[in-house]
Amino acid sequence: MFLISKFRPPCVSPSDDLGVKKGWSVTYGKKHMPKPKELLAFASAGAPYRTIASWYNVASLRASRLKTHQQNLKAKVKIIRRRKRTVDTHKAQTQELKMLTRLYFLA
Repeated sequence: MFLISKFRPPCVSPSDDLGVKKGWSVTYGKKHMPKPKELLAFASAGAPYRTIASWYNVASLRASRLKTHQQNLKAKVKIIRRRKRTVDTHKAQTQELKMLTRLYFLA
């Protein structure tokens, strides 16, 4: 990817790049990363646009990581809200218990 970002050649397919491999598996919904020969065979179909396809693969990997990160944040927010409700409920029950105890001893 350094070669692509620095010199911007039009038809380069970095088949050994980890980001491109993972991006390919995310883009096409595969659980395995392709081998370099498999990636080159796949890239040969779009010969003049290999660089653009590589950019797209890396971008899709970043987007999927961002989506996963956002889902994790939403899950953490739900947990925090649930804990806050539990703490608020516990505080209310404790105050009610204190008030009932005072009333019991005053009567």
